[in-house]
Amino acid sequence: MNLAMKNTQPVRQYTYDEILEAAERTNPRLQLLKEGYDAIYYDEAISDKCILNKPDGKCYLIKPDSKSMKNEILRELTPEEYAKVDLVKGRDY
Repeated sequence: MNLAMKNTQPVRQYTYDEILEAAERTNPRLQLLKEGYDAIYYDEAISDKCILNKPDGKCYLIKPDSKSMKNEILRELTPEEYAKVDLVKGRDY
């Protein structure tokens, strides 16, 4: 059988908004935490630094180090900053 002659459906092209909506529905950060991985993200409502969310529920502000290719932990979030985090261990994962 010649596969080049087989009838195939064209691949659907998704818009940028559809991709963002799908990512929000699946919540990749939540999925990473459920699977036991760290999640790194940025939320300007909390800080201008990146946030490391660990599966144990702790969160840290981090600074990427391009020389060592590792992230430097600056400090743990304050209680006020924790209140702004939208995921809670035990409730969400």
